[in-house]
Amino acid sequence: MTVKTVAANFSSFRLTPDAGPSPHLREILSINARIFLCPALRFGSSPSTISYPARPLCTSRFGPANEMVPSLDSQIYTSPTFILSLWGALLSTVLGIIKLFEYRKDRANIKVTVKGGYKQYPPDPIAGDYHLLLIDAVNIGRRPANITSVALMLPKEGFLLCVGSRTGNYPVELTEGKSHSFTLDEDRIKEKYKMTPSQYVGLVCDATGRKYYSHSLLSRLWKVGRV
Repeated sequence: MTVKTVAANFSSFRLTPDAGPSPHLREILSINARIFLCPALRFGSSPSTISYPARPLCTSRFGPANEMVPSLDSQIYTSPTFILSLWGALLSTVLGIIKLFEYRKDRANIKVTVKGGYKQYPPDPIAGDYHLLLIDAVNIGRRPANITSVALMLPKEGFLLCVGSRTGNYPVELTEGKSHSFTLDEDRIKEKYKMTPSQYVGLVCDATGRKYYSHSLLSRLWKVGRV
């Protein structure tokens, strides 16, 4: 059947409103579709001599007959290059975190704690029997530190400095793992500044200017009523 014959048959064919597609019409439409899709038919080649591709001319992401075809994204995410680059990024991140912790550890780091309710024994022959407030400083770093001042935060504003023979002479050197206790008169603090043990916040300063607190920023500001 030639192209002219197909065109003549198709032009003479009439489809009534209630009629369905007849076998003759389906054959005509199929031949026209082949002619449109295959350029070889336009030049008079016989359909029997044409080899059609095994795969369809147009495929979607899901392929013909709902056959799953791997998408470009899945091919990228499962490629060896992508997996190796992802592993390298994770490994470098972990090593960076480890180096950061080593850097923080390889320097002086003072841990400060405040404890009240202690009594000196035997009692002081001059000051008598009273309660002590201890501000302990422990060097948990790997470098020595020289403590130049220790104080207690006061409500609203100011600090109460630890001085006297019981505290020691500044600067106080703390090597790795060493500690030192600085004392204050807790009875006087409660009487004069109206402070309770829940408000105690200690401060330690070293020779490099670094400051170490016994509590975090928000916690210490809340404790002493500075927020």
